[in-house]
Amino acid sequence: MSSESSKKRKPKVIRSDGAPAEGKRNRSDTEQEGKYYSEEAEVDLRDPGRDYELYKYTCQELQRLMAEIQDLKSRGGKDVAIEIEERRIQSCV
Repeated sequence: MSSESSKKRKPKVIRSDGAPAEGKRNRSDTEQEGKYYSEEAEVDLRDPGRDYELYKYTCQELQRLMAEIQDLKSRGGKDVAIEIEERRIQSCV
């Protein structure tokens, strides 16, 4: 190891004159309390059968895309790289 990598970095300190920065906004407590996300409330509203079908469909699509990528890779070639990248993007989305 080099001596530079073993040195610890000092934290960067931003000093201000006490005035709030222009980019930051101070929100009131009531505004912050009103905005929250409740996963339990969403789960209660959703149909479990529909969630299962959506999950199953998503898994099948991912499986199909992976099979297409594997097939494209086995073919080889320079033109295939673009198609493989498109399938990778689709599988991530």
